Amino acid sequence: MLDLKNYQRHCIEELREFLAESRAQGDPDIAFYRRTHEKYRDLHGDPKVPFVCVRVPTGGGKTLIASHAVALAFEHYLLEKQEAGLVLWLVPTDAIRSQTLAQLRNRTHPYRETLDHFFSSRVRVMDIVEARALKPSDVTENVCVVVTTLASIRREDTEGLKIYAQNGSLMEHFRGVEDRNLFKTEDGLVIQSLANVIRMHRPLVILDEGHNAQTELSVDVIASFLPSCIIEFTATPLQGSNILVSIPAIQLKQEEMVKIPIHLENITQWQEAVRRAKEKRDELEQITKKNEKETKEYIRPLLLLQAEIEQEREDKVHVHLLVDFLTDELQIPREEIAIKTGKEDELSAHTNLLSRKCPVRYIITCNALKEGWDCSFAYALVSASNMGTRLSVEQIIGRVLRLPYAKRKSQEALNRSYVFTSSRRFDDAAKAVVEGLSQNGYSKHDVIRSDGSEQRTDYEAVRACSKENFSLPLLAIDGQPLDFYDLIPEDFSLHGSEVPLSFLEELENQATLIDIQEDAVTVEAQQRLKLLLLSEDETKDALIRWISRTVREQAIAINDMNAFLTDVLEKLLQKYSLETLFMQKFSLRDSLRRLVDTLVSGQAEETFKRLLEQGRITPSTSESWRVPMDMTLLQPQQEPFQKHLFDRCDELNAEEMIFAKQLDACDAVDWWLRNVVQDSDGFFIQGYRSARFYPDFIVRTTKGAWWILEYKGADRIGSTDTTYKEHIGEIWASACGKANAFRMVTAENMATIIAEIRSNSA
Repeated sequence: MLDLKNYQRHCIEELREFLAESRAQGDPDIAFYRRTHEKYRDLHGDPKVPFVCVRVPTGGGKTLIASHAVALAFEHYLLEKQEAGLVLWLVPTDAIRSQTLAQLRNRTHPYRETLDHFFSSRVRVMDIVEARALKPSDVTENVCVVVTTLASIRREDTEGLKIYAQNGSLMEHFRGVEDRNLFKTEDGLVIQSLANVIRMHRPLVILDEGHNAQTELSVDVIASFLPSCIIEFTATPLQGSNILVSIPAIQLKQEEMVKIPIHLENITQWQEAVRRAKEKRDELEQITKKNEKETKEYIRPLLLLQAEIEQEREDKVHVHLLVDFLTDELQIPREEIAIKTGKEDELSAHTNLLSRKCPVRYIITCNALKEGWDCSFAYALVSASNMGTRLSVEQIIGRVLRLPYAKRKSQEALNRSYVFTSSRRFDDAAKAVVEGLSQNGYSKHDVIRSDGSEQRTDYEAVRACSKENFSLPLLAIDGQPLDFYDLIPEDFSLHGSEVPLSFLEELENQATLIDIQEDAVTVEAQQRLKLLLLSEDETKDALIRWISRTVREQAIAINDMNAFLTDVLEKLLQKYSLETLFMQKFSLRDSLRRLVDTLVSGQAEETFKRLLEQGRITPSTSESWRVPMDMTLLQPQQEPFQKHLFDRCDELNAEEMIFAKQLDACDAVDWWLRNVVQDSDGFFIQGYRSARFYPDFIVRTTKGAWWILEYKGADRIGSTDTTYKEHIGEIWASACGKANAFRMVTAENMATIIAEIRSNSA
């Protein structure tokens, strides 16, 4: 499977925890509030059905995250479906529907590979027309993904009418079905329709570009299919969305996904704007040739040209006027130009724009590239108009944002994108570009105006208080930087480990274990009582293989893990039947994951304490954290500070802001820094947990001492996490010498901490 970026993993982890807690609590409201501290909005009429939004800017791989979300929903929330059922994947346009279908059907594409991996290739992908021939076994034995537009399931749409109509091909789905909450005729008879089949199976709904679906009518249509869970993916959520996780655009840049910042240049005459854009494209192509010699990466920069209208008119910059200007005035070969509009599609002849054999370097459109089109070779966009009026560049600006091969280039010019406009006023052009960025999940912070203003974005912070080189020690083992997995001995093995009584008690306390009655079991599912039998494939070995695939730990060799899990399952089979364990396999999996984590973490803590007693936990002699000269911020803070090391500060909550102002006013403070939680920039303390600890504040006093401070709100005081961080922080300070101090700061003691810093620097 395709390796995930850190922010994609974050989205997936947030979804996993939300779905698991929604299942455990039986209430998404509670789970949502615990994760976000925001009010949960019931958007669909059923407060017990999770409906959350994942916000990822354009270019961030929303569809890849959505593919993982399907697996998460079945693994952590829709447990009674036993990894089989119906997914209704709703997209905004036919263009995106065709693209998504092709990607999900292609077994070598990362989206399909993800689904096949989690569901052992038991995946069927179809459009709404193919779904009319759906068989009962398709849904009970596979995960069936139906990709369609929201419009196609509305009754007023021609296709929509068909899914509500009687369909003899679906008769088998209705044999023995109780008269439940299904669509009926005026005579009260259940309609044997695709709409009713979907309702029976209570689908998982994936909303691509979900902001297009949040009208009252659209929400009602989705709710009418009785979804079991709804997950929305969009770059621009509406105000009413339950935003579970929101990824700032700067993280996409840090993870080498997008070409930002955008350089904006406005030239009043459209001909000169096109000429300047052509020069930039040529310049970039020369740079890519140098890049190819270093990296073997082939890039052919594309220039997108947005015409004012498609049809020919003397007072407008139409498509063929641009073609003529490119060929006649700029001497560009016609084969390097492709038209992509509603009426003309010369791009379809070039099935692979990334190929060396493809000659296309210029693509002329109006709005045809708005959605459903992506090519990472698109570097520049020029919007042309001989009227001097603002064009809707916001419609296609997202097409130039993706970074080729999702990898940062050594030449900075190739890490940026370029927009050229032809407006009489620069501010009008800037407003259009910012609007386009906002529609793609970006902001004005991602734009550099080529008008003589400062050439950096608001996300980029530079030193303001001191230009000196500073460094802080890291914890180490015998002088070598400490890594969590250094705390797990090479001979450590789970095989033969005692299974603690708490693990067995945890299993007992899960949803009531199933009592076997002869050869069948009856389970209370969310929607109805369902009779389940073990199939021929559901053997002891199959259960062990499934558990082994879903319970992994980097510190444990696969063979050792398999042997341990086999031992545990053999012991459980002495008490529970195989049918019971299969029915509880998700609870069993989660319990085993926690058990493995407990055993590995326990070993790490034991090793750490032994090394500490032996005096082998020391400051690193080979590596330290060097305070950078510049820093990228995820959430730039506008508050002006006098002593913050950089000219901009990362986000502070209300209580942290109060403390920051006190630090800033303290005469004993030379400078202070709001630490960032980023592997590349932030200072961290590695302890005996796998996750690094990034303290909130770094303070340098006038006497040259270091104070590392972690702020905790009242709701976190006394928690296990807070206790661990305080313990590890104090170990770091003790190991690194008297000039280094660590304190846990709260609303109650912040004045005391400030006084302590002042007195120790007097």
